[in-house]
Amino acid sequence: MNAKGHHIENNEEFYNTCKPGDWTFIVNEDNAYTHIVVYLPLDDPMQAIAALPIVEMVDNHAMWRWDGNTESPTLTPSILHHSKPEWHGWMTEGELISV
Repeated sequence: MNAKGHHIENNEEFYNTCKPGDWTFIVNEDNAYTHIVVYLPLDDPMQAIAALPIVEMVDNHAMWRWDGNTESPTLTPSILHHSKPEWHGWMTEGELISV
């Protein structure tokens, strides 16, 4: 399933109103983006939210390269979310595209 979402700037609003495909960002104390939080197109909303690191982590664990666009972000590599059911796809220009 594909989902075209939009950026919700306020994190509280995101968690209260998000729909599949929507995203928000987590920022650190320096106002730098550290994670993109994406509502994946899954039936169970309790499993549909993924927080993906978009900066290099100190321990070099998984991270996604982000094109810097807050309104239509593109991430690489693909997103593989281990849930039931599992979701695998891409975020390209603000759209979640299932594999």
